[in-house]
Amino acid sequence: MFPADGGSSIGGGGGGEEQWAYHVTTAALAELIKIGGMSTQYQRTGKKEANPSGAFAKDRDAGMPGKVLEYFKVHLAYLIALRVPTNDIYLMTGDDIVVPAIIEPGGDKPGVDPGNDYAWVDNEAMAIFLRIKAKFNAVKDAKLPKKTDAIYKEYYRAPSLASMAAHIIQEHPAHVLTRLAKAHAAGYYRVEELQTSTHVYFSWAKHAVSCYADYRKKLESGGGGAIVVLRAALKSLKWEQDMAEYRAIKVEELVTPDKLQIMADHTKFRDTEYRCDAGNWQALRSWAG
Repeated sequence: MFPADGGSSIGGGGGGEEQWAYHVTTAALAELIKIGGMSTQYQRTGKKEANPSGAFAKDRDAGMPGKVLEYFKVHLAYLIALRVPTNDIYLMTGDDIVVPAIIEPGGDKPGVDPGNDYAWVDNEAMAIFLRIKAKFNAVKDAKLPKKTDAIYKEYYRAPSLASMAAHIIQEHPAHVLTRLAKAHAAGYYRVEELQTSTHVYFSWAKHAVSCYADYRKKLESGGGGAIVVLRAALKSLKWEQDMAEYRAIKVEELVTPDKLQIMADHTKFRDTEYRCDAGNWQALRSWAG
């Protein structure tokens, strides 16, 4: 045990808990981090692809059906708001419209700015949707309603529209709207993957308890063994806010072992006094495992 930065017992450095950022992981991974530090998937493999057995892949698999339905509803609501008959929508396969399996983020530097990447994917999806819309002669030149328009919101929120969307997705996987929704959703998660594979993540101190609860549950349900909590001083990291998760910051560079501490008993993490007592943390490098 040691007082980080030689400071007070609250926060370890005299600046309060807000000077720290936290990371929940497994004891097995902490053993590796103790040797080589916290590195990104890209640094370890040379590929901007998430670990297929990692938390992101599991979250993506769990969230994909809902995201597909969401995007399908967006496009279906446009057509319904333009008074395209539902029967015509059902019967349209759109075999001649090319839809990729995934809408990849493009532009000059995909993976640098997730905001730009999301916009790129959305714009590409809209371009494909406009080709679909053009197949309906009665509305091919009609202006799309805005998502803020009352008529659009009414249809998008309608349970009957959600049921229709779910039915087509389930029963007609080759339907052009199904293919587009799946490509759009895959593109959305690809943007996230470019970020998660090139960064490591910590939680802000003010959100540490909620993040701890969430990630402890994920890790324990994943069967990865015992878990631990690490922390690093914010001033030791070259960090930026994670725009996709307000509770987190992200770090692109290797976080070396000397910057990390490990908590003596993570089960007391919710206890503010215990968590903020420097005596309950030790340098990761001196951790016996």
